[in-house]
Amino acid sequence: MLSSLSLTTLQVEQVEKSYGLKKVLCEIDFVVEPGQVVSLLGQSGCGKTTLLRLIAGFDRPDSGQISVARQVVANGRVFVAAEKRHIGYVPQEGALFPHLNVYDNVAFGVGKGPGRSQAIDRMLELTGVAELRAHMPHQLSGGQQQRVALARALAPEPRMILLDEPFNALDANLRSSICQDVMTLLRRIGATVLLVTHDQREAFISSDRVAVMRDGHIVQFDDPVHVYRRPVDVQTAELVGGVILLDGVVVDNGVRTALGMVPAANRHNPGELAGASGHSAAAIHRCTGDSVRVMLRPEQLRLVAPGQGAAARVAEVAFHGQYFSLRIVLEPTGVGALPVEFLVRAHYPLEYQVGDKVDVRIVGTGVLYDPRGATL
Repeated sequence: MLSSLSLTTLQVEQVEKSYGLKKVLCEIDFVVEPGQVVSLLGQSGCGKTTLLRLIAGFDRPDSGQISVARQVVANGRVFVAAEKRHIGYVPQEGALFPHLNVYDNVAFGVGKGPGRSQAIDRMLELTGVAELRAHMPHQLSGGQQQRVALARALAPEPRMILLDEPFNALDANLRSSICQDVMTLLRRIGATVLLVTHDQREAFISSDRVAVMRDGHIVQFDDPVHVYRRPVDVQTAELVGGVILLDGVVVDNGVRTALGMVPAANRHNPGELAGASGHSAAAIHRCTGDSVRVMLRPEQLRLVAPGQGAAARVAEVAFHGQYFSLRIVLEPTGVGALPVEFLVRAHYPLEYQVGDKVDVRIVGTGVLYDPRGATL
């Protein structure tokens, strides 16, 4: 284990950043605990990379404070240069020095002194590129280049590691395997890691906590399960997975929808203690008779025998490799009722085809939002 990596806490307090008249970051506030892996998840342009650059020391924040290992590295009075922050940084596509071989790339940031060559050799072995030590960057595959870039970032034993979409240029299969290998390695050595990504699967697989960013704000900071199961609003729900949104009416034992009764994961009656707060999904205070929107995930719907659920028919079937998605249309339940469509996942062997009548049943709880799509 790299001793300095296991002692790090990152604290970002009320950080803001603008470029000209455009505000890129607004009141960013979060903590990364020692040894945690935290992902900054959001669409392109939401401010993820700008935040990473402020933490690395490549840019100055306009206001707020950044501390690493309880040392202030940036605020209105202090600005510690990037090379003095002892933070490892892995950019997109590795950015290796093209005129240096693998060994010299990894050795670049390691100080002179006894044990230097042993430390470099150890890092080459640790990242699985020891046999490539004499290769030039252009002789390496994309995955090998990322491993070398990681070895170069880890070799000086930094306080923490920043990964700026490091697997973005790799094809899907290689991206998944390299990501898992790299994160396994970083956890084994006790690294504190901040990962920038726009891939929710990557964030969920890799992270202890996920910071969902939108329009320069952190809208939710939570563990991956809660970000997926109880997203703070509809936009976040859609960012991190497939959604089914149903209109409903609150009743005593849940919410009445076109698919039947749905228990609510985040309903609290007036006077009850609210659920999670701050950057987490909030509780929604609604009374019997109130209109709401209910969010379900596709895997919460089951196709069941006739009479055991809501009557529907299969309108479309698509094959995704690991599963099928079926576009289902509910049978009208009244005069003038609008059609309700949604996707259901089914696994091989598929028992249904287009035109078949099916019944649909809900498993688990739904998340309630107000009719405009935000939790109250």
